[in-house]
Amino acid sequence: MTRRLAVLAALVAAVVTPVAAGAPGILARVSVGPTAKIAAGNGVWMPVRYQCTSGTFFTIRFAVFQATVGAIARGQFHATCSGNLQHGAAKLEQGGKQPKTFKPGYARVCWIATIEEAPKAGLQRTDVMQGACNGVTIVPAG
Repeated sequence: MTRRLAVLAALVAAVVTPVAAGAPGILARVSVGPTAKIAAGNGVWMPVRYQCTSGTFFTIRFAVFQATVGAIARGQFHATCSGNLQHGAAKLEQGGKQPKTFKPGYARVCWIATIEEAPKAGLQRTDVMQGACNGVTIVPAG
């Protein structure tokens, strides 16, 4: 019986110690869209909802493509996580000399999201990464 208690205590210590020492953060959920608004100029505003460990840094990078007009835009969004469900939006902009204009209708957005711990001694560690592509509906501004 004493041996079993010692093994159980060792297992509990192995689980509790990393949590107390600052285990990697958690990126609980990320969703992008389902609509995006046409922005002034040649871009779109892309909404994002996310939830991650309080105090970590959330970054998401996007690329949206509307095949019917040949428009493509890129952008990113940064925030500090609160631990609660949070909302934001990023302005995705086009580059190039002759960008195409987004029109109301279907587009495809691909994204990759990361969370990182606060930098320590100049080092920043990426803890978690998620990514996906999904459809969005481009709607007029307003």
